[in-house]
Parts: sequence; structure tokens; C-alpha cells
Amino acid sequence: MRPVIDYQIQRFRQAHADFDVKLPFPALVHYATHNRYGQFDGVLYGVLHRIKPVDLEYMKRLSGVTNLVPVLLVNNMPVADIQALKLQVLELIEKEGIKTYTFGMTIQELSKLVSTGLRGVPPFAVTTSPNLSEYDEFAELKARLLELHAADFRRHSAIKFCKWRESTIAVESATVRVRRDKQSKQRNPAWWEAFGMAAVMSSIALIVAAGVGRLYLCDPRSSRNGSM
Repeated sequence: MRPVIDYQIQRFRQAHADFDVKLPFPALVHYATHNRYGQFDGVLYGVLHRIKPVDLEYMKRLSGVTNLVPVLLVNNMPVADIQALKLQVLELIEKEGIKTYTFGMTIQELSKLVSTGLRGVPPFAVTTSPNLSEYDEFAELKARLLELHAADFRRHSAIKFCKWRESTIAVESATVRVRRDKQSKQRNPAWWEAFGMAAVMSSIALIVAAGVGRLYLCDPRSSRNGSM
């Protein structure tokens, strides 16, 4: 799992270095959508028969850097169990706050469709069992990814990069400020001490002034009531 995430972050850093840090978010999404740096647009995460805590942890990590599409591997499972597994996966994804790619629908909408027994609803079930061939949704998965939602899938991949970049820039900026402040304090500690005292005295002066103003405004004996 770690090598997969590290590879994606490495591609993100390469793209990050090529874009101006002041580039607006919408423009960055546009350029990132049409300029590829070797990053992958999504991950198909296979869930075998049941979803485990380790699956949720892996999916949570992956969903931060790429489009995540859970796929149910359901060989030799009864049809009723397949539907139950779909509902369980959707419920846990929502509960854990995992941002999967939902093909333009909400988790609640998907859950309602699955509850009706409708075929071809994410999360898609895939099987090689001849007994379940009519419930195999590989064709629907392929059509959604490579045809119907291909452009949107790539755009959401670009948004993942842009959000990662915003977070990275914020962390880098904060780190630089802390380092500069630390260096300034080391070079001139007396100045920082005086600056801190001056800031405290200024705050006290503002509080006193504000208090006097409030008292004056509330004084009914003043002929200039409300002028301050």
C-alpha cells in the first residue's frame, strides 16, 4: 500500500514544481486535467466476500490521493448476500468518511438503488462464477470508467492533486514562518522581548480606551451623549 501512495505523491510533487503557487484553483484544475505527470487517475479496490477494518484503513489512505472505486469480488456468493454486502460497504464508507468515486451520485442515492435490487449500481460486483454470470457487473464498471464518466473521472483526479497541493503549500508556508521567527529570535532576543511587551501594553491601552468609551456613552449627564 505504501509504495502505491508514495508513487502518487512523487508524481504530485513533480507536477507541483511546474505550476506557479499563485495559480487560481480553477485554472490549476484545468491544467492538471490536461497535463499528465504519470500519476494514476484511480484505484479499483477489491473487496473479497466481506469488508474488513484493514480494507477501510487502506481505502481511507488511498482516497486522499486518487479516485477510489470499491469493487466486490463475489464468486460463489448468494445473490441476497451480494446485495447485503453492497449495502454494508456503502454504510461503512459513509460512516468512516471515505471519499470514494460515486459516479455522480450520493451514497444515500446509491443505497436506495441497491435496496431495490437494481443491477449495475455501484459498488459493482464482479464474478467469474458461471452460476452468477447474470449478476456480473464488470461490463457496467468498464463502461462507466472508460466511456460514460471518463472525463469526469480524470477531472476528479486533478482535483485530488489540487487539494493536496493547497494543503502542501499551507504546510510549507507555515514551516517557513516558524523557521524565520525562530531565527529572528535567536539573532535578536531582546528585540522580540520588547516587541512582546509593547504588544501587551498596546492591548491594555485598547481595552481601557474601549471601556472609557462605553462608560461615556452610557453617562446620562453628558451633553454629548453618544458622540464617542
